[in-house]
Amino acid sequence: MKVLQEIHNQKFLTERIAALGSNLAAVHFFTYRQCAVRLKDEKQWITGDITTLNLPDHFVEGYYVEAVDCTNFHHNGIRYEGIKNLSGLNFLKWLSLKNNKHVDVWCLDRLAGQNGETLEYLDLQGCQLCVGCIYALARMPALKYLTVTDPGDNVEVQAALSLLESSKPGLLIAAHDKQ
Repeated sequence: MKVLQEIHNQKFLTERIAALGSNLAAVHFFTYRQCAVRLKDEKQWITGDITTLNLPDHFVEGYYVEAVDCTNFHHNGIRYEGIKNLSGLNFLKWLSLKNNKHVDVWCLDRLAGQNGETLEYLDLQGCQLCVGCIYALARMPALKYLTVTDPGDNVEVQAALSLLESSKPGLLIAAHDKQ
């Protein structure tokens, strides 16, 4: 029941989009789940909890999400259903999914399809990557910087990362030790 509740709580709500627009809806969704959001042309990150944040409850022009940090996503991290809440963010360039244990090939495939044209930085440290995940990342033409956990002895993932890097000369992949 707990897993089903987590999945349900991350669902994409068309009513939220209709009332707030894609960008402000994303700000609500992510900040209310202990994530940080940065707007286009801003230096400050929007963080806090629902009792202290003073976000508009209707559409307001000027909210364009450029970065989302899901490192502290509440409970057990973002799931496939939650990734859809990034759709419609035409200015999203930076995303951290660090230590979100439910990020998998399905999540990355959805992300590639909906945000691959704009996403330049992606942090996947602590996520369980497989060869399919790397194929999904190859579908992100704007990707310039990828951070992953060192795949260690997993030769298949190592090879896939090498192929990805060689097929995208403008992409820099940083592999960090497991923490």
